[in-house]
Amino acid sequence: MDTRSKYQTFLVQYHAGVARDLPIISPYARELAEMSRHRTPPLFAIARAFETDPFLAAKLTGTSNSIFFAHDHRLVLTVREALSRVGLKYALNLLWASPPLPPDVAPSQTASLWTHCMTVAHVARSVAARAASAPLQPQVAHLVAMIHDIGYLLQLSYSASTLSDIAARLQDEECGDDNDAHAAQGEELAKFWSLPIPATEAIRGHHDPDRCPSGTGRWLAMVIAGSESLLRQDLDHPALASGSLSGASYFRELHVDAEHLPALRSEAIRVRDECVRVSRHGTLAASRGAHLQLIRSDKND
Repeated sequence: MDTRSKYQTFLVQYHAGVARDLPIISPYARELAEMSRHRTPPLFAIARAFETDPFLAAKLTGTSNSIFFAHDHRLVLTVREALSRVGLKYALNLLWASPPLPPDVAPSQTASLWTHCMTVAHVARSVAARAASAPLQPQVAHLVAMIHDIGYLLQLSYSASTLSDIAARLQDEECGDDNDAHAAQGEELAKFWSLPIPATEAIRGHHDPDRCPSGTGRWLAMVIAGSESLLRQDLDHPALASGSLSGASYFRELHVDAEHLPALRSEAIRVRDECVRVSRHGTLAASRGAHLQLIRSDKND
């Protein structure tokens, strides 16, 4: 399946308006899903599963903002708040009911997509924490950044033949001029799942923040776009030090000092390497040697 085909793109975008579930790609979520259902997992394990999986995080957060749960009409844009609002029973049923990957796709083949989502999410949280006059909390940036490429996961659930195209785009750092379909598909899916407007706008505009009508949506999109720019393979220290990287304008508008960029770049590489270890060796083996926590708890958690 060629997602650059207008007809195929139309079919996947239609699928975004009817898709109720997507496969889970987080090793932590898969490990939990395979456990016995006769005992309730510890809360930290449930939170970790949802905070590391694009589908689970997006669906849970969207549901928490739906008419069935948002009785106080307050927007929820973090996994912890969403879990508190919908309850553990709903969350676990969502996890257990998640469909498997397409038969032709092995879990290891989704590692690059999961690694990309987690790395961008982790760095986005750090960028948001350094941004002056931020309209949203860093954990909101973490959530939206983790689900920003959910359009790719939608494509994969539609057809296993999209995997090679997705892998090529991630390898090419999503720099192609024709790489707009997954953002539009992700936006449609986010709307269907009742995600708040800033999230849907940021998903649509994460390669072009000027697409976002609202200030908060544009801010989130700039955080994600800037975070992605730090992952470029050809990025060198002079470009970081001078602030001449491709996402420099986003960091300037976010009021993130250029002197922070080398540390953010190093952080991105560490998180990416940790995700690779988890994908290759399993969650337990990787956790024994991990030097950087994928999930960082706030003091009030």
